[in-house]
Formats: sequence, C-alpha cells, structure tokens
Amino acid sequence: MEQLKGHVTDELLNQLHNIKHHYIESEHPDHHWHLLKVKDETVLDLGCGFHLIEPGWETTPEYFLNKGAQKIIGVDPENSDIERFKSLLPDHFFYSAAITNVSELDHYINNYNVTSLKMDIEGYETCFIDSTSDYPTLKHVAIETHDKSILNNMIKKLLSLGFEIDTVCTFYPRVYDICNLIYASRK
Repeated sequence: MEQLKGHVTDELLNQLHNIKHHYIESEHPDHHWHLLKVKDETVLDLGCGFHLIEPGWETTPEYFLNKGAQKIIGVDPENSDIERFKSLLPDHFFYSAAITNVSELDHYINNYNVTSLKMDIEGYETCFIDSTSDYPTLKHVAIETHDKSILNNMIKKLLSLGFEIDTVCTFYPRVYDICNLIYASRK
C-alpha cells in the first residue's frame, strides 16, 4: 500500500493483508469516524468534547447514536462539555477526566463492557499499548495515533490481541507526518 509507506514499517505492511487506506481531511465525524462499527454496540468515546466541532456538525456521541449505538460512555477533560452532554443525552454516561494511564483506560473499557472504542486522546493512546488487559468485550476500535512509532506499536498490539487491521488512515494535508487513525475489529 503505497500511501502508507513511511507511516507503517515495511515489516508490518507485509503482515497486513487486505488493508485499506483512507485520507482524513477534516474533523467532521462522518469523515473522521465513519468506519467504526457502532450499530447496537456500547461505545466508549474517549475525547468526546466539542473542540474542533464546527457549526452544524454533530458531536461524536450524537453521531454514534445516530448510527445506531446502543450506549455511549463519553470521557473528556473539558468539564463544561461533559455537563452539556449530561443535559443533552441523559440516558448515557459522561465523565470529566483525562485518560493518562493504563488503570484509567482499563477502568472504562472493562467496567462498562465496551464493545466499540473511539480513542482520540492526544498521545495518551500509549495506555492501550501498555495495558496487560486483553479487553475481552472489545470488538471494534478506531484509535488515532499521534506519532509514527506509536502507530506501529499500536498495530503490533492490536494484532497481538487478535484484531484484524482493516484501514489505516493518513491525515491530509494537515498533520500528515504526525497523526494516523487505525480501524480494527475482531470476532
């Protein structure tokens, strides 16, 4: 896959069969998170806040609910955003917190029986790599990585947990050499 050269190591590219590529050109949820399977799933939305949401756009919790998610657990460090979500979507769970270590990540995934994970936590996605949990309920992930070495280590971690990497996205034109997004699923 030519578009991923320089992002994913050649060794890993040789292991990934039928991998797709997608360019991400905006923060619009329908362009950024559309490949995450959420229908009838319990979705943990890490980084669910209103930042970078333009007028007329849905937030990711709203977007996932409109795509058929059963339950949303939203986590974001911006307390005012969390209070708005609690008011807008009272049947779901929202927490003002920053995920900065493995125990915090494990708490949300394992205690809520999360089946789909959207992770955009600005470099702290390494908590997933560092965890020793196999996250038994987790079936689908969309994890934004903020460094090429994290991208490659995340792919290795997901493969070790039995996930199939479906798509690796590159960001264009902004942050092209920094951010990537991995979509993966397991049965």
